[in-house]
Amino acid sequence: MRVQSQFSLLDYNTLRVPSMAEHWVEVGTLKDWSAAIDMSREQGWSPTILAGGSNVVLKDDLSGLVIHPIDDSVVCLEESSTDVLVEVGAGASWDWWVRYSVSQGWYGLEHLVSIPGSCGAAPVQNIGAYGVEVASFIDSVHCIDLQSGRMRELPRDECDFEYRHSVFKAEAAQWGITHVRFRLLKQSQLKTQYQEVANWLTTHNCLNPEPSDVLRAVASIRATKLPDVVQYPNVGSFFKNPVVTQATVAKLVEILPSLPVYALDNGVTKLSAAYLIEALGLKGLRYRGCQVSEQHALVLINTQSGRGDHCLELAQRVSDTVYEQFGVVLEREPSILGTSRDF
Repeated sequence: MRVQSQFSLLDYNTLRVPSMAEHWVEVGTLKDWSAAIDMSREQGWSPTILAGGSNVVLKDDLSGLVIHPIDDSVVCLEESSTDVLVEVGAGASWDWWVRYSVSQGWYGLEHLVSIPGSCGAAPVQNIGAYGVEVASFIDSVHCIDLQSGRMRELPRDECDFEYRHSVFKAEAAQWGITHVRFRLLKQSQLKTQYQEVANWLTTHNCLNPEPSDVLRAVASIRATKLPDVVQYPNVGSFFKNPVVTQATVAKLVEILPSLPVYALDNGVTKLSAAYLIEALGLKGLRYRGCQVSEQHALVLINTQSGRGDHCLELAQRVSDTVYEQFGVVLEREPSILGTSRDF
């Protein structure tokens, strides 16, 4: 385990903004994790976890010790005729893991393919797509207390999973995820109610679709709809879809008759944040090296090596405009790490 100082994070965030870690270390084993936390306590360094950097906006400097998990192990712990329990290292690529699980006949995650990031980051945001959230297939999360160094196993019902939320997001300064245990199915339970997915399957003559077909459908749709993170650096969806009351919906549909709405429990409704942004003509809006993607209104891209602050300022302009015009608050999805320099 080697600690490096003044380490560039340019290649460790998908927005590709310039940022510098005061100290940096890669951890591959539980022993490494413990040693890193012990070191941070001894040196008085605040620990920060940075994995794939796909759902985070970095500011200019990250002080203290930045810990980067690299364990990409996959271990089958239990298997029955109906399901399988698999433990995956936090450093494994999420997209790789989804594709691998389906290839092994372990089902449930196929709707979540092509989402960038690591397996350790997936529970933090409770990633979801096409009617599926990762929380539904998490058995437990193994983590380390970043202050005490104590190892913990949190079963799913203690992770406080909600829409794009978990205890690991709410208490980011306390937990570092080391492994995730997934309970996956041997028999598929496909969800094809989303029209895009259903249309793709019909077009490709998948009359009795398998999980691999759904995986191909979702991967194809995402490749068409979302800008390639390599060509157009971004953090994926920058805003959550807002949840509002029926009274708010009634007012909005008078202005926007075609506004997509999704009824939820408890008399509330989820709106399409992308539709609201696009309705205001904000696609393509540029600001100091950053831009609202012309391909998808929820994605902010880095076009000219803009700073993290510039991307956040553009996001604020978008959310302010949506609120002024529609009275709807757009909540930011990615986390923010670091501090800004004065220029």
